[in-house]
Amino acid sequence: MDGTLVDSEGAWVRLNSALVAKFGDGKKLVNTFGMPAIESARTIVQFHKISLTPEEFARQQHEAIIEVYRDGIELMPCAKDAVISAHSQGLKLAVATSSRRELLDAFLEHQQFFRDVFLITVTGPEVARGKPAPDIFIETAKRLGVAPSECLVFEDSVFGVQAAKAAGMYCAAIVDERYNKREDFVGVADEVFGSLCEYVRA
Repeated sequence: MDGTLVDSEGAWVRLNSALVAKFGDGKKLVNTFGMPAIESARTIVQFHKISLTPEEFARQQHEAIIEVYRDGIELMPCAKDAVISAHSQGLKLAVATSSRRELLDAFLEHQQFFRDVFLITVTGPEVARGKPAPDIFIETAKRLGVAPSECLVFEDSVFGVQAAKAAGMYCAAIVDERYNKREDFVGVADEVFGSLCEYVRA
C-alpha cells in the first residue's frame, strides 16, 4: 500500500523528521521504508537516541499519520490504472501491507473502487514477523487460496522485495526516485519499473 498504491512515503518522512527534531539528535533520518510500525519506531529511537520507548514513539507516529489518511491520501501515479489492468485480466488481487488495519481502512474509506476489487487484505500486526521476513506474503497467498509461486508482488522497498522473494514469489520493484534508486533493486527483484505507469505501458 504505502509507496505503491498511495503516496504516503513523503508524509511519513515529514512526520518522522518532525518527531526526530523534537526528541532526537537531529541526524539525517534513518531509512525504515517497508518496516512494520514497531520495528520502524525501534530503529528510529535507537539510531537517533530518542528519549521515548519504541512503543511511545510508534503511538505518536500513528496518531499523526492516521489523520493524513482520514483526510484522503493521494494515489501514486497510475496506481488505479495498474489495478484496473490486473483486475480486467481476472487476477485475484490482494493488499499485503506492513501498516496497521486502521490505516488501511482509512485509505479504503475514500476509495470505493479498491474496496471492491481487493479480495483479501493483510496487515503487519496480523503476522508474526515483519518484512523482510516472508510471513505477510505467505499468509496473503494462503488466504487467496493460491501457491506462492503463482503470485506477483509489487513492492517499492528493498525490505518488501526481499520478503516477496523469500516467500517464493515473483516480484516487480517500483522505483520512487525521491527515496530510492533503480540500482537498489537490481539483482534483488525479478523486474524493476520506474513507476506503475511504466508497468502499465509495458
